[in-house]
Amino acid sequence: MKGLTAFAVLLILGLVAAGCSQQASSPTTEPVTKEPKRGGMITISMPQAWSNTDPQMQQLPNGWPSVAAYLLRTHPVTTEVVPDVIEKWEFSADGKELTLHVRKGVKFFNMPPANGREVEAKDIVYTLKSLSGQLYPDLPPVRFPRKSAVEQMTNAVEVDKNTVKVTLSTPSSTFLQGLADYRAAIVIPEGIRESFGDVQSLGTPRVQNYVSAGPFIMTKLENGVSVEYKRNPDYWDTGKPYLDGIKGVWIPDPATAIAAFISDQTASNSLIKPEDRQLIFSQRPDVKAITYPGGGNWGFIGFNLKRKPWDDVRVRKAIALVINHAELGENFIGNGGSQYGDMNGKPLWLYPPPIPWFYPEALPQQELAKMPYYENPKSEKTLSEARKLLADAGFPNGLTFDLLGVQFSALGGTSDNVLLAKNQIEKGLPGSKVTVKIVEQPVWTTTAGNANYDIGYYGYIHDTTAVSMMKTPFHSKGGRNVAFYNNPRMDQLLDQAATELDLEKRKALMRSAQLLALEEFPYIGMYAEYGQVGVQPYIQNWQPAAIGDVQYQNVWLDK
Repeated sequence: MKGLTAFAVLLILGLVAAGCSQQASSPTTEPVTKEPKRGGMITISMPQAWSNTDPQMQQLPNGWPSVAAYLLRTHPVTTEVVPDVIEKWEFSADGKELTLHVRKGVKFFNMPPANGREVEAKDIVYTLKSLSGQLYPDLPPVRFPRKSAVEQMTNAVEVDKNTVKVTLSTPSSTFLQGLADYRAAIVIPEGIRESFGDVQSLGTPRVQNYVSAGPFIMTKLENGVSVEYKRNPDYWDTGKPYLDGIKGVWIPDPATAIAAFISDQTASNSLIKPEDRQLIFSQRPDVKAITYPGGGNWGFIGFNLKRKPWDDVRVRKAIALVINHAELGENFIGNGGSQYGDMNGKPLWLYPPPIPWFYPEALPQQELAKMPYYENPKSEKTLSEARKLLADAGFPNGLTFDLLGVQFSALGGTSDNVLLAKNQIEKGLPGSKVTVKIVEQPVWTTTAGNANYDIGYYGYIHDTTAVSMMKTPFHSKGGRNVAFYNNPRMDQLLDQAATELDLEKRKALMRSAQLLALEEFPYIGMYAEYGQVGVQPYIQNWQPAAIGDVQYQNVWLDK
């Protein structure tokens, strides 16, 4: 096993075997409020090697959360936008001009091409135009997966060393949140790509590419094996970070990752799957269970509307009516909140609206629960309606099709839920024959982009706003509209929501958009979830976020 010695693997597997028969008990869930201590290191485990590492041209923030200084940040609990490198900002009266003030004294790492100089307005302009794709107009828009949140930006210019003026085509309800996107709003030095050779230069995982002004500095990287970071002595937030360093090890096998956590070799481990919770708490009742909104992604079945019969809404509705979301949630996440965590008896799964449930604009759970699509158990009336819709569409004897699933770490137990969805469809629509095909994420991306599939099970990591999250798959020009859905009414609602600054009015627009999505079903959300992570009991201030990553500069060790 790469990242752990053979002896360590034998040791931790032995610990798991020795403790399996112990009685599970409730863990410690509340952090202790004390004065933070300086020193020590933590080790985190990661499931898959990094591919593209360019901070503005990647799907995942591979390696960046520890080293990044951000334009702005999202508060991990409230999701409110808070300052980082941008210390303050003001909009003009018409909402079309934004002035950004760069915090003084923020220094890049002492490595090329910045060599320890202060962050200036020119770096902010470079970062903004990289994020939006404006800096590289010859590259296809798909190379900039987070551009939708800042698409109203027409220009960004340096006013002086510490001031940037941003011009917007329209007022924007998403722009500030786009500047706080933990996957892309990462401040990098002006011209860094060009100084390293070409526009693609940051895409290769290597230490010298990770130049920012965040709390930790990357010192060693063997992609797929291990990565090391040390404390940044010049970090602008005085006194932080508290840790001396962080080490990451790649452990692709979930059982080995759990064993490493149980034996205190790693700092944390997901508690989403019920069998993982039971195993961990049976041996480590002192582990802290931290629950947070979101869980990480919005999982769905998407229909290829370029293929028949998926262009027929009756077929899509029939499948939507037989999918049992509660069964999917129970299967993957379970009902362990009362015994193994801090949920006070509540389940960890929820009904999935067309956008993640925790956004203020999302349809409420009570309303979803009353819809036939979310019924549990499925009544004969609902099943009869599904079969009639399918028969009216010309398929009285069921459907035959391929269901493409993605083996992708962010989706957890994808294979199991694809098989359960297959069984639900075949049982609910008699005569149907579903063939499941599980592929790796890059294969899915190519296959979906070429419209070479029937139905696909996939998921998107949460965007910073409800509007940008819904525009990505549902807008006709959405960057990940793998269903090839095109409805002018949907586009109009989402475009209006993107410029509506009043929350209540935006809620009304987003409500209409979600109800339209639940009428036409280009996608079927599978289940929603809380996130839950187990953390070693001596680790303090470990706060996962609904939209973002752990803010490692705040973490400290009470030992």
